Amino acid sequence: MNDDRDTPATINVEHVQAALAQLPFEEFLCYWHRLTWWAAVWPLFQHLATIDLPLPDVFVLRMLGLRPLNVAEVAHMLNLSHSAASRAVDRLVSDELVSRREDPEDRRYKRLALTAKGQAKNRAVEAVFGAELDALITQLDATEQVTLQQLLARVVAASVELYKESPERTAWARALVAASAAVDDSARADNAGCEHVS
Repeated sequence: MNDDRDTPATINVEHVQAALAQLPFEEFLCYWHRLTWWAAVWPLFQHLATIDLPLPDVFVLRMLGLRPLNVAEVAHMLNLSHSAASRAVDRLVSDELVSRREDPEDRRYKRLALTAKGQAKNRAVEAVFGAELDALITQLDATEQVTLQQLLARVVAASVELYKESPERTAWARALVAASAAVDDSARADNAGCEHVS
């Protein structure tokens, strides 16, 4: 039986690391999932409890942070009824977090987008989500951080294939690739006039 009395009062980090390193990978992932819950999800829930914003509204803000949508798209993406999505949008418009304008492509619909206040709220929620994980990662030295970045880049990039049928889950990837290409184009333009002296 696992009892708190069996746990040492102080835990040596090196002992924990050694024990984790000996686990089969599938078992190790259970501890990783537990860490992401306590270091990312739990702080997010605690923060959401303090900002007086219902969870469906937070989900709507997150989706609108990807791209402008109409109420029907919000309802579909979040698996909400049209009336629930409409109520969430009405609250967000009333709180000046979301703007509602006529859709230029189809005047029957209203196009929803984040206001500056909505963008700030979205950034604040996102910052809370990653803050504790970021603090833990700073415990790694520079070489370990590079290795972790390379490994996580493979995992994150694989998510694009996994979610290829969900544009809302891959919008960030398209934006990242476009931004990267723009930086590369800018760097090539900056170097075009350089003379290389040997």
